[in-house]
Amino acid sequence: MLTMVQPMLATVTLAAGPASSLTGLTLVPQQPRGAACLDGTAPGYWMEAGAETSGWILHAQGGGWCWNEDECASRAKGGLGSSKSWGASTSCYGSCDGILSKNCTENPDFCNYNHVFIGYCDGSSFSGRRDGAHDGLMYRGRPNLDAVLDSLISKGLGNAKNVVFTGGSAGGLTTYLQVDHVRSRLPNVPTVKGLGDAGWFLDTLTWDGVNASRAEFAYAYNMWNSSTGVNDACITANGEGEEWKCIFAQYTFPHIATPTFIAEGAYDSWQMGNILKLPCHNCAATCTASGCPAGAVADCCGNTTYTEKFLEYGVQMKASISAAVAAKPAGMAGAFVSGCIVHCQTIFNEGEDRWDHWKVGGKKPREVFHSFYFAGHDGRDGGSNGGVGGVGGSDAVAIDADVYPQNPSCPIWT
Repeated sequence: MLTMVQPMLATVTLAAGPASSLTGLTLVPQQPRGAACLDGTAPGYWMEAGAETSGWILHAQGGGWCWNEDECASRAKGGLGSSKSWGASTSCYGSCDGILSKNCTENPDFCNYNHVFIGYCDGSSFSGRRDGAHDGLMYRGRPNLDAVLDSLISKGLGNAKNVVFTGGSAGGLTTYLQVDHVRSRLPNVPTVKGLGDAGWFLDTLTWDGVNASRAEFAYAYNMWNSSTGVNDACITANGEGEEWKCIFAQYTFPHIATPTFIAEGAYDSWQMGNILKLPCHNCAATCTASGCPAGAVADCCGNTTYTEKFLEYGVQMKASISAAVAAKPAGMAGAFVSGCIVHCQTIFNEGEDRWDHWKVGGKKPREVFHSFYFAGHDGRDGGSNGGVGGVGGSDAVAIDADVYPQNPSCPIWT
């Protein structure tokens, strides 16, 4: 986590409850789709059926990416590049809570849905598609997703009434890249909507002015051969030489035809260290219960430039998402953007469950998403006026007007 010197508010600590898991691992047939993890093993998913059989939550697992061939070769040796070590059950990112929770107090809208956690082993947010093996590696992200959908359709997904396609982190990016494709595979399902959590990775400069994330994503996009595994309308709009932009949510979102909700932290904790590349991101790792090494606070956490860049990132994140949502027709977009240091807010991650706890403008993530998902169908939430968190227009949009650390529902990192 980013560690910074800020005015102190009461630190919020949420006690983690008992870990929740999903059972029912299914490894899908590798043919006829040509599905394969990086190491060639079969991809798959975990699924538990719910009492509300016509409702489905499909969560695409996150876990970053492999940016080059060497990283992909290393990734193929572990659980994010191979299914060899996958067990009969999964605890997701520590606990399958949030939108996957079976507790109807914490997750009243979706507790009884069929819950699916789609294993991630291609390293490309399910976007890659290269035939054959390349130095022993298989780049089969989109075929893997299709093979999983084939299997789930055979279990009743194709006859569903309500489907949420979601994911966290790299899986949140998967949502933006793949939600239109998922909807195209479910032509008889009345309501399919997306929920991208912590997947709005900004195409922006590092704190010291280097365009590192663009270079990494652009190289990987070509290595994965993602041109046939991202949003087609985005590819057409950006044209030759600029196709790589479509691996970023901010460029893809305007072309998504499926109603899609953005869940993001204005100060995304993963992006602080890996896109902004702020040195303070790792400061806490050098500290112990007895204190920080000599000079740590002065050299890192109290650096005015780092603090300014951190706060600027929050402004940029909120502006990017606000503009993207405002450009969409009514009902096509929603958002929950907290002024917190956080990565993932719809499922247990980094030691906390935010889905039923954190607030923007008095509304929890699950409440804002409820307004978005059920607006205009199923006789629930026809929509209302007023806005949340300083952004007008809909109860399905909550973008925090607070600057870190002013939101009292957020933990304060000092």
